[in-house]
Amino acid sequence: HLGNYANFLRMERKKMDQAEEFYKRAIDADPKNANTRGNYAQFCFLQNRHEEGVRRLREAESLNPRGPDTLAELAFYRLAHVADSWPGKLPEMAELLASGARSPGWPLDANVDVAERSKHPNVALLRAIAGVISRDEPLEGLSRFPEWPRRGGDVPSE
Repeated sequence: HLGNYANFLRMERKKMDQAEEFYKRAIDADPKNANTRGNYAQFCFLQNRHEEGVRRLREAESLNPRGPDTLAELAFYRLAHVADSWPGKLPEMAELLASGARSPGWPLDANVDVAERSKHPNVALLRAIAGVISRDEPLEGLSRFPEWPRRGGDVPSE
């Protein structure tokens, strides 16, 4: 519940100091919760605390999350914010989305905005992936992007 309250404070009340306090409390209460750690990583990225965001993302990934939705969110944060992950991690994302991983309503557009300011190499594809994950846009729409992996998981060569 602490993590949910942190999300509420961040997204609805826009009380970032309090949200951060509750993310930390949630992590202290349940240190093996990859979803909470992933949400905190997102929070850090959105606060322009890139290094801490990467560290928190790695912590979340190290917990070996099993839920496909959490895996898709973590993979999205990696693609959006960790430069050496693009485009190499696209096949993993393609597999997750093909398996049905989604997080309806989860806000990812601000991550795309941060990635754009950081000169992400393909903001349009990143925004389209966010649409599939959080707005239930059709997965087939990603095939219009040359970088999107084709069947078999290969990323097309440039």
